[in-house]
Amino acid sequence: MILRYLFVVLMLLTSYQAKAFDDFDGLTSVILQLDSQHQFSHAGFYIAKNQGYYQEQGLDVIIKEGAQENFSPLKSLETNSAQFAVAGSSLISHLEESPQLRVLATVEQFSPWVLLTNPNITIESLKHQSIAISHQASEIHTMLQTAGLDRNEYKTIESNDISLFNKNDVAAIAVKITQLPHISTNFIKPYELINSRSLGLNFYGANIIATQPYLSQYPHQAAKFKSATIKGWQYALKHPQFTAELIKSNYKNDLSINSLLVELRQLTYLMQPNLLEIGVSSPMRWQKIIASMGLSNSTINPNNIVFEPSQTGYILSHPAVWFFVCVLLVFVFIPVIVLWHSKRRATKEMRLMNSILKTQQQASIDGILTFNAQGKLVSANNQLKQLWDLNDTQLVDIDNWHVLYAMTKKVSNPKEFLSSVRAHNADNNMQSFSEIQLRDGRTFERFSAPLFDEHKTFVGRFWSFRDITQRKLAEENIWLQANFDSLTDLPNRLMFKERLIFEVKKTARSGKQVALLFLDLDRFKEINDSMGHDVGDQLLIEVATRLKKCVRDIDMVARLGGDEFTIILSDLDDITVIDRIAHSILAALATPFLLNGQPHYISTSIGVTFSPSDGVDDVQLLKNADQAMYHAKELGRNNVQYFTQELQSNATKRLALSNDLRQAIERQQLYLEYQPIVCLTSNKIMKAEALLRWNHPELGIVPPNEFIELAEESGLINIIGEWVFEQAAKQVKILQRIEPNFTISVNTSPVQYHSNTIDPKAWCRQLSQLNLQDKSIIIELTETLLIESNSDSVETLKDFRACGMPIALDDFGTGYSSMSYLNKFDIDYLKIDRSFVSNLSPKSKENALCKAIVTMANSLGMKIIAEGIETPQQQQLLSDMGCNFGQGYHLSRPIRASALVHKLTEQNSTCIV
Repeated sequence: MILRYLFVVLMLLTSYQAKAFDDFDGLTSVILQLDSQHQFSHAGFYIAKNQGYYQEQGLDVIIKEGAQENFSPLKSLETNSAQFAVAGSSLISHLEESPQLRVLATVEQFSPWVLLTNPNITIESLKHQSIAISHQASEIHTMLQTAGLDRNEYKTIESNDISLFNKNDVAAIAVKITQLPHISTNFIKPYELINSRSLGLNFYGANIIATQPYLSQYPHQAAKFKSATIKGWQYALKHPQFTAELIKSNYKNDLSINSLLVELRQLTYLMQPNLLEIGVSSPMRWQKIIASMGLSNSTINPNNIVFEPSQTGYILSHPAVWFFVCVLLVFVFIPVIVLWHSKRRATKEMRLMNSILKTQQQASIDGILTFNAQGKLVSANNQLKQLWDLNDTQLVDIDNWHVLYAMTKKVSNPKEFLSSVRAHNADNNMQSFSEIQLRDGRTFERFSAPLFDEHKTFVGRFWSFRDITQRKLAEENIWLQANFDSLTDLPNRLMFKERLIFEVKKTARSGKQVALLFLDLDRFKEINDSMGHDVGDQLLIEVATRLKKCVRDIDMVARLGGDEFTIILSDLDDITVIDRIAHSILAALATPFLLNGQPHYISTSIGVTFSPSDGVDDVQLLKNADQAMYHAKELGRNNVQYFTQELQSNATKRLALSNDLRQAIERQQLYLEYQPIVCLTSNKIMKAEALLRWNHPELGIVPPNEFIELAEESGLINIIGEWVFEQAAKQVKILQRIEPNFTISVNTSPVQYHSNTIDPKAWCRQLSQLNLQDKSIIIELTETLLIESNSDSVETLKDFRACGMPIALDDFGTGYSSMSYLNKFDIDYLKIDRSFVSNLSPKSKENALCKAIVTMANSLGMKIIAEGIETPQQQQLLSDMGCNFGQGYHLSRPIRASALVHKLTEQNSTCIV
């Protein structure tokens, strides 16, 4: 009877064993929910499935793509419709409501989200604008707030539809940098990108997410999924061509193979596979992300975000272990009659179990030590010997102090190490996790936990050690990238911001002042464009070196980006020293820079503000210094200006005016006036210059010099320029009915050429549709455009000439290098600047200069238009020297279109009479 009972029990256990090992006989189905539609950023999952890596781990992974608009992959985890999901740092905003979410692995070390805007747009100018931000890109809100734009200062539209940006329904839109190959073909206008790293923020990109209940119940399944996925990513990065072809053929994707490979290059940068192991996720970095999102006071624990399967937990959850434990328990309760047989079988099974445990322990990447309750060494694996350079004689069955003594000699802080060990030995319930620095420079990750039997009696202690030196070095490298400028090695915007906040808070305790200097290099763009970016980089490096020599060791010099630098001068008892320091900087940068064997000259404009006298908010202080710097630019550059409340008031007015200008076209507040251009020999009006005017509903007529610059800074000049051309073309059509050869000149801005929005062929088509000749409109441009011209600007001017539209060079003679460009560009008209005409008299220097310009223009086949003619004598002198045309208050003030029609009609009637 007893033997029969034993047989039945063994059969039941065997059935349990077979059931426990189902994972080895069949495949377990799990669902992976992607965060978007199929694309290269999910390549690791596709490869792991295609190459059978999931199947090798006993998994049948079903990959579901995300929806197009406002889709949340995390919802699928909360509703148990998927076991794994892909999500970015937006995970943080869900953790307070869904604290069970955990990061299994991080795929992208940098966030792919960027803000796509119109050219020349600053984040500050997005105030009161609509911005399209998907809920998956919630980190963009943090980026905007870091730049000084609060959540309530702009309107959020939850969408990733690029057509909203194309139709100007939104001023900016959040997109993934990896998706640009997908959507770039839909762009109908130029754009610029702003990323969070430029503001010193360091978000994670894509992460593999699961829930804590699932991970606790199936830790081995999660470990297998993570291992197979990492293997898939490694294969995908090594075989890009194969991966691209797989995505193209097996997953619906409209991109070409080349476009997919372009996406791979962006993805490789985001993943940083050469610096960090794929999948690494740092709780410390999650803590910084939480802080940057303003959630430091929330209930989110950064140490609970990242899930790491426990080695011991995995061993104890292994079905084989429980099978052998059950066998042992059965034999303990078998009647005495079969005791000898049971002991024999139990011994055999125990040996097998110990062999399995020992094998798993030896295969671990961690160095493992186990002590019993009496402090005797129970086991130690080979990895421990290698990590600590221990020999077998140091690991015999002796008390733990002998082993710990050998370890203590190798740690950099022996006192702290021994104190920690004593604390663990004194508290049988203590469990801890920390890092240990060794004298040879290595860093170990240490974990210690108590061991209890089934009666919750303390039976020993488990210690594990892992070498994380390379991981720490990689994290340090990423920290350096996130906090220091890679070109100059100066602190970047993030570190500058942290230091400024610290120094401002310190002033409240010390009562001393802190000064913030904002520097922008003068003429840097000219050197960078003409000599090349390599020379420009050398210049920036040398500027950084000179700036550091001008300040104390306790001060900070930072590079915000481009040619902008900041300096924080702290602990100031006497702020009058700032003027001396600022002028020493001016002198240091005025000294020629020897680049590639040639001397180059630049200068700098400096803005200065103080705290607490000018404010205690870091964002406001930076704005203050920036405003003062721009005031220095306006005063001729190469000088120092201090922030005043008047500057703040002017800046506020400029911002309000800029916002009003955006609506001026729609509300028909803009209009054109025309200043007649007279033939100086016949005294007839033959041309007119179109001049832009703005009738503000509250301010009245706004002077052009107050709003044209705002239009250029905001990029609105591109839209306004198109509107001016359309209005001028319609008007010249009317005027040519009276004077068939009449022409109108329109002013163009360098911004229109640099942004590539001006289209000569389209303008010619508009003239053709109005049955106008191409020469009916004269294109006016400034010397600044010629001096700063690039290949695109040159091609645009050539297109105007090819279409037959005349080119006029405005304000001629005011630029220092105008003459050198006359041979390079085909110019039809030279407009003598009013500064030469205003003091014109028979024996003046201006008379000689005007004669020289007229003589030169005639020899080059150009016509001359003199600006600013105020007296009959000026008109006569210009006519006598051969000047063709003139304009000015003596001839006619700017007038409305109807008045110009009346003048031309009256002029023709007089001629007939």
